[in-house]
Amino acid sequence: MAYLVGWVGRSARWMEPTNVWWSVRRAWHVSAGLAQGAGGGKKARLRAKKDARMARTSSMYEKFLASKDKKNDQVPPLTVWRGMTIRELAVALNQPPNALLELAQNLKGVDHVRNIRQPIDQEQIFRDLAKILKFRYCTVANPHVQPISKEEEEKSLDVMPEPVDPRRLQPRAPVVAIMGHVDHGKTTLLDHLRHSRVVDGEFGGITQHIGAFSVALTNASSPPSKQSVDQELFSRVTFLDTPGHAAFKAMRSRGAHATDIVVLVVDACEGVLEQTAESIRMIKEAKTEMVVAVNKIDKPNADVKATLESLASAGVLVTEMKGHIPAVPISALKGTNVDQLVEVLIQKARELDLTAEYDSQVEGKVIESSVDKGLGKIATVLITRGTLKKKDFLVCGLSRAKVKVLIDDLGNRVDQAVPSQAVKVSGWKELPGAGDHVYGVKSEKRAHEVITWREKQEKKVKELLDAEEIQKSREEAQEQYEEYRIQKLKAGVRKPKYMRHDFQVRRKEVEEYSGPPKVSFVIKADVDGSLEAIMNCLDLYTNEDVVLDLLDFGVGEVTENDIVLAKQFDGFIFAFNTPPITPARLKIALDNDVPVKEHNIIYKLVDDLKQEIGGRLPPLEVEDVSGRGRVQQEFLVSKGRRKVPVAGCKVSTGKIERGARIRVLRGKQEIYDGTLISLKHHKDEANEIPQGKECGLMVASSLVRFEQGDEIISYTTRLEPQECQWDPGF
Repeated sequence: MAYLVGWVGRSARWMEPTNVWWSVRRAWHVSAGLAQGAGGGKKARLRAKKDARMARTSSMYEKFLASKDKKNDQVPPLTVWRGMTIRELAVALNQPPNALLELAQNLKGVDHVRNIRQPIDQEQIFRDLAKILKFRYCTVANPHVQPISKEEEEKSLDVMPEPVDPRRLQPRAPVVAIMGHVDHGKTTLLDHLRHSRVVDGEFGGITQHIGAFSVALTNASSPPSKQSVDQELFSRVTFLDTPGHAAFKAMRSRGAHATDIVVLVVDACEGVLEQTAESIRMIKEAKTEMVVAVNKIDKPNADVKATLESLASAGVLVTEMKGHIPAVPISALKGTNVDQLVEVLIQKARELDLTAEYDSQVEGKVIESSVDKGLGKIATVLITRGTLKKKDFLVCGLSRAKVKVLIDDLGNRVDQAVPSQAVKVSGWKELPGAGDHVYGVKSEKRAHEVITWREKQEKKVKELLDAEEIQKSREEAQEQYEEYRIQKLKAGVRKPKYMRHDFQVRRKEVEEYSGPPKVSFVIKADVDGSLEAIMNCLDLYTNEDVVLDLLDFGVGEVTENDIVLAKQFDGFIFAFNTPPITPARLKIALDNDVPVKEHNIIYKLVDDLKQEIGGRLPPLEVEDVSGRGRVQQEFLVSKGRRKVPVAGCKVSTGKIERGARIRVLRGKQEIYDGTLISLKHHKDEANEIPQGKECGLMVASSLVRFEQGDEIISYTTRLEPQECQWDPGF
C-alpha cells in the first residue's frame, strides 16, 4: 500500500480532478462496451483494463488525501497577533526561541529583528515562517491589550484640565496689561517702570506687537510686615504691552482676556478716542479689573477734569466721580505720580487675592508666536497654572512640543517658569496660533494621541462642510441638466449628436481668466499676531473692480518657495518686519522679476497695497473746464440748401476753444454734448475766444436749437489714474 501511494504521488500529473474523472468515465464506457459484446479486439480490452486500474488507483489516492486533510483539519490553526514577540511565537510552535530568531533574521526584507523580545509588526514575517515551518495561522487582536468598545472609541481623547485642589493653592503675582489709544504713552509708561527704552526700538514710534515684560513693583509705603511679602510676590510682575493701532484689535482683545488687571492709559490732552472706547468694551467683556492712568499731565493743554468726564460718557466712572474705578493722573515721560499708580496696582492685586497651583498640570496661553533662525518655532507662553520645565511635553491647538529652551523677557535662559510668568518656549513641531491654550501632558505618546484626535475631529468637521458643498454642486448640476433637457426638447431632438447644438458646446478644461484684474501677492510676517492683524485688514477689502489674490501667507523669513510661487502668478511679496532677505534669495527674486516689498509699519504696507490696487483700476476720465459763456441770441445761417442754427454768445469766464468739447445746458437739463464745427469772432474763424468777447458757434448736430440764457461750457477730457478708495479702518 505504501509503495502504491508513493507511486501515485510521483504520478500526480494525471491525477488532477479532471483527469481522474475522465479516466473513470472512459473505463466505464469501455467496460460497458465489452459487457454488451461490442467487441474491439485485444488492444481494446487491455486499454480498458489499464484505465480501470488507473481509476482504482486514483480513487485510492483521493481517499488518502482526504484522510490527510482530515488530520490537518483536526489541528487548529496557530493564533498570532500583531506585536507578538519571537519568544511568544516560539512557545506556540514548540520551537527553540534562538533558532526561530535566526530563521526570522534570515528572511528577505527583515533587518529590524534584533532579539527574541522583538515584536513582530509585519504580516509578511508570519507568512514566510508559515511556509517554511508548515503551519497554519490566524490573526487575532492582541490579547494583552484591553479591547476598546465603540463608545470608548468615540469618547474624547483630548487633554482636559485637572480639577483645582484648594489645598495646593499658593499666592501668585498679578498679570497686568496696558491698553489705550495709539500714541497715548503706553510703552513710555512701561519704559519708566522697567527703566528701559522699549519705545526707541518701535518702528514709527508705535507698538505693533503684544510684548510681555517682567517688572518689579515696590511699595515703600507698605508696613514693614508686608514689605518682605510684597518684595517676594511682586518682584516679577508680568506686564503685557498691547498695541493701540486700529489694525491690532485682536491683540488688544487677547491682552484683555489674559490678564488680571488692565491699566487704561488716556491722554489728558485728547481724552477718549476710538481705540480707547474699544479697549473699554474689551475690558468689560473680559470682566477684568481696571485702573485708569491719565497721562501727559505735564503738557500745557492737559485737562484732567475733561478727560474724566469723557471717560464717564464712555461708561467708566472713576472714584473722583462717585465711581469704583481708581484713576491716577501721571506723566510717564517725567515719572510724575507713577509711584502712586504702583501703589494702586499693588492694592488692587491684594484685593483680588490671586492664587494658583505650582505643582499641578501645566496650563498657559500663547501670547505671541514666531520663527527664530536659531531656535526654530517659538511661542511666548503666559503660564497660568503649574510649573513649566525643560523637557516637558506640551500640546497647543494642532501643535505639540517637547520643551527645549525657556527664555525670559531679558533674553536669559531659565530652567522653569511659574504661574504669572511669560517665557519664550522652543521645540514646537508646528507653529502654535496666538491666543491658543497650552496644556502639559505626561509623555510624547500622549501628546501625539491628543493631536491625532484633534486632527480627526477637525477632519470630521471639514468633511461635513465638504458634504454640504458637494450637495450644493449636485443640485446646481441637476438644474443645469434639467435646463439642458428642456432646451433639447424645444429643439425637437431626442438623441442629439455630440457638439451638434449650441447648448451642447463642450467647455474648456482650463479656461482663461476673464474676470477683473487681480493683485497677486504673498505675505510673510515676523510673528503670528502681526500676520493676524494684516489678514484682518484684508478682510475689510470689498472693491469688486480689482480682486485681491492672496497666494500664501506665513510667519518667518522670505524663502525660495515664496519667490517661485509669486513668479508663477506674476505677483510680489510683502515682508512685514521680517529679517532682511539674504543676498542669494534677493538675487533669485531679481532674476525672476519678483518684487520683495519690505515694511516695518502696518499702515505703510496697506498704503503700498492700495497703490498696487490703484494701478490696476481702469483710469478715470476727468474733465477740465476751460471756459463758460451765455447764449445771447440764435441765428439761422444758410448752409447749402439748409438753415443751420448758430448760437451768438458771450464768454463769461475762461475761454472757449475750437478743439474742445461743448456742453449746452438749459437750466439743469443737458441739451447737447459734442464737438464744434465752427467758431467765429465777427466773420473770421477763430481757434479760441477769450473772456468778455462775443462769438458765434456752430455745433455738429443741426437739430439743436438754442435759446437765450442757455449756458455754454467748453471743456477737455483726460485720463487720470484711479485711486483705491479702500478704507482698512485706520
